[in-house]
Amino acid sequence: MDSIQLVEADHLDLLISTAIAYGQLTSATRAAFSPMHAAALTAATPDEAGQLLLEENLAAARWRAGRGRGRLPAGHLLTYRHRPVEDLQPVEVIKAVHAYNHATANSPGWAGSAAHRLTVDVAHAAAEHLPGYADAPWWWRRPGQRGEPVGFCGTTWRPDVVGVTWSTLDEVLQRWTEASAVVVTSEVLEQLPVELPARSGPVYLLTRPGGLTTDQWTQSGVLGHAVFVELPTAGAWLQHQLQAAGVHLEQH
Repeated sequence: MDSIQLVEADHLDLLISTAIAYGQLTSATRAAFSPMHAAALTAATPDEAGQLLLEENLAAARWRAGRGRGRLPAGHLLTYRHRPVEDLQPVEVIKAVHAYNHATANSPGWAGSAAHRLTVDVAHAAAEHLPGYADAPWWWRRPGQRGEPVGFCGTTWRPDVVGVTWSTLDEVLQRWTEASAVVVTSEVLEQLPVELPARSGPVYLLTRPGGLTTDQWTQSGVLGHAVFVELPTAGAWLQHQLQAAGVHLEQH
């Protein structure tokens, strides 16, 4: 019969040190005086939190041993005393959480346990500390759709769309597929080619009050599934739609 692998003290030290460093633990006193803030945290000392993780892991080991899936090793850890880990590597923390969860998931009370919640919180916090996380986009797009928004307008009406570059037709066509958004005014519809490349990102057709003329309705078909936006009525809505690309609309 194989012995059951239990979580060791060093492994627990890493998890608890991370919980301390990333703010996942709070004292019982602070929890009592700040119940709303503390509701999402584990109220325990480092020793208590480590013991909590150890007990849950032991419960899983005993469950497996009781079903003939191994035996507890002699002299296994029963009491936890925290020893701080200074050098925290987020990727190692995440892997350590996964290893702990794998070794502890057989505990009868695992799903709703404080140990489960604490390790989920630690892994989440560690992920936010991974190199490159802060610089990654909040709203993800396919790489071909991450370029800056681009716009095409005429000379008589040039809406002030901050962050959208009004470009020549040639420049717009060059960036048609990779721009995060394309903005076109109704007066230049007749200048667009009959066939345009397919886009997975949005195309916004800006119109003035009164909408499109009959000819413009016909010409707008080259844009495919464009979104019609009447200004200034729908200016706030358009601003909201473009926020993901860091664009803000100012209508004058």
